[in-house]
Amino acid sequence: MLDENVKKRKAIEVIYETPGTELVTGSDGAVIGAMAQNGGRKVAVKARKAVVLTTGGYEWDEEMKLNTLRGYPSYFYGNPGNTGDGIRMAQKAGAALWHLNTISGRVIPYFPGLKPALQGGTPRGFVLVDKYGRRFVRERPWAAHSFWLEVCLFDTERTEYPRIPCYSVFDDDALKLGPPATGTSKGLLPDGKTLQSYYRWSKDSIDEIKKGWLLKGETLEDLAKLIADDEQNTRRMTPGVLQNTIEEYNHFCEAKKDQKFDREPGTLVPVRRAPFYALKMYPGGPNTQGGPKKNARSQVVGSNGKPIPHLYAVGELGSIYGFLYPTGGGNLSEMIAFGRVAGENAVAEKPWR
Repeated sequence: MLDENVKKRKAIEVIYETPGTELVTGSDGAVIGAMAQNGGRKVAVKARKAVVLTTGGYEWDEEMKLNTLRGYPSYFYGNPGNTGDGIRMAQKAGAALWHLNTISGRVIPYFPGLKPALQGGTPRGFVLVDKYGRRFVRERPWAAHSFWLEVCLFDTERTEYPRIPCYSVFDDDALKLGPPATGTSKGLLPDGKTLQSYYRWSKDSIDEIKKGWLLKGETLEDLAKLIADDEQNTRRMTPGVLQNTIEEYNHFCEAKKDQKFDREPGTLVPVRRAPFYALKMYPGGPNTQGGPKKNARSQVVGSNGKPIPHLYAVGELGSIYGFLYPTGGGNLSEMIAFGRVAGENAVAEKPWR
């Protein structure tokens, strides 16, 4: 609908493959335009009234994530073009920043070379365990958009994140229900019907087992040894701990009562049919929320607390959401609502020249 309405308005020019690089400010600090890059040449765009930044978050800026998020590493399956450029552009123009430690997230599978990360990893009858093979949380139901906080515990004695990565453990019954993880949708092919994905999980998970992404053990002891050999786990997990964890969980399934974490009874599906599997899971998910601070008019606020003249921002670039992301679709509704707010206020500005 939004795309159709842009196309109907012939006066709106959309320029592709022209990423913005910096904001242009006047001697008074007001934003008067932007610089961009197109095919190796610089492009200057003059703004008659205002500039609206809608460049997304910083899911693919490792340094920014390391310095702002509560746990590291964190991975995402959001737009791989979200590299924090808009945040740096706004900073250079004097913007204050907020909500940089907030994401919409859960735990997701990630493996080197993937961009973006995978979705899922939590099939029917799974159990989440830390690096030592211990359950640490109620797996179901979970607050999908804030579950990432559960895995960002830092152990000050061992100076480590014992739950980054954590492991989703399940059995052959769960695997036979279908792929335990899926790739993010990339969009439709020109035929308008065929859906592309950034990664397509193989049939029966054979390719992923060969790659070492999906760990497979004929027994829980075998599986624990494979996890212990993982380069990031440095032999923390012992077979006995994982064995005891799964046996205790299966006992809870039989009793239809999780006496440890009060997991929803309808989700207590036992993990008992060999072979057994494990997926490495990290905090992350859809997107980050932080960026330039803005007011109710969607104006970007400077470090002095006052709006930067002629500069607006919309969307997850400095989202209004703070410590907790409220619900599914929150960023979409915010984008539409504040897109309208920013648009109306930007149009009402007096031309600067």
